[in-house]
Amino acid sequence: MVPPVMEGAFPAAGNPFGSGGPLVGRDAELERIDASLSGSVRSGRPLLLLADAGVGKTALPATAADRAAARGMRVLAATGVEYRAGLSYGGLVQLLGAVAAGGRRGEHLAPAIDALFLLGNHAWLTGQWPELRESVREGLELCEQYHYPLLAWPGTYLLACAAAVRGDHTAVRDLTDRMERWAGPRRAETVRVYGAHARALSALGRRDFEEVYRQAAFIAPAGTLPEFAPHALWAFMDLVEAAVRTGRREQAREHVAEGRAADLGALSPRLRMVLHACSALAAGDEGHPGFQEALAVEGATRWPFTWPASTCTTASGCGGTGRPHRRESSCAPRWRSSGGWAPTRGPTVPSRSCAPAAAPRASRRRPAPRPRR
Repeated sequence: MVPPVMEGAFPAAGNPFGSGGPLVGRDAELERIDASLSGSVRSGRPLLLLADAGVGKTALPATAADRAAARGMRVLAATGVEYRAGLSYGGLVQLLGAVAAGGRRGEHLAPAIDALFLLGNHAWLTGQWPELRESVREGLELCEQYHYPLLAWPGTYLLACAAAVRGDHTAVRDLTDRMERWAGPRRAETVRVYGAHARALSALGRRDFEEVYRQAAFIAPAGTLPEFAPHALWAFMDLVEAAVRTGRREQAREHVAEGRAADLGALSPRLRMVLHACSALAAGDEGHPGFQEALAVEGATRWPFTWPASTCTTASGCGGTGRPHRRESSCAPRWRSSGGWAPTRGPTVPSRSCAPAAAPRASRRRPAPRPRR
């Protein structure tokens, strides 16, 4: 199935690999391809082709694409490149880029705007700050030119996050105030939640942990993970750390307990790492195993902020002081004019990533306090 954002940006049928032609001696492989295509009609199903060079790996995907097109499927193609091997979803970035290019031609504008903001979000998650600004500003210009105010707020949010991590707190306030003015009369609570996260990131940079707690609790009160509030997963560590630093250790423990009850660690390596680190933070025990468990999570290093943030949280991180600490003046990063973070010492630490993740199971809910302005 093609995501809605890509509808209209690609031909409904056809083979981007070219005609596969007849294959000899590949009956078993073709049977598996047919089975995979049949399963893909009902739900997504990956199929990995792995073989030595020169044995027909290119011909098989071309034939598979022919058979998919014959079933009326839309076939999209992307090519892996070595220099992007360390970035997640490189192929999807190529496909989104093709959707965004249509917007420059005045075609399928709404999907193009969505694609540009998704590209900006990917750049945010992978620490590519110049690409973030370029994609988001192009998307906002299309919103302005073609009068799509409803589609503009994700881009405004990403700009606010980028401003927060480079310490431009005035810009954060201006951008989130703009979101608030738009969302308030329309009761668009989701937009207000995104603004609260950008304000929390800004408050982290100012070491105003009382404000961090207030904004994170607006997203999800301590001890709750509300339904249909996936953004709560990205603010999970912010709330726990702010609770500990403002003398609310019991609330921090309640939040960790709710995360364990929701089995957040099963959703992704990032959340497993966050849950381990937060367990240790809330416990207040320098010898808590959660510190080392966070650093040992497989695949943890693919998150360019969460992994070094967990490193700085551990008793061995950022100088080995033997006590949990993050964002102290000794390990605070500085912003370079080239668009990247340059820490004064320790690992490179861009800001926390913030795209929505899959929502956990339902949990108890109580009204979220509104942040004071």
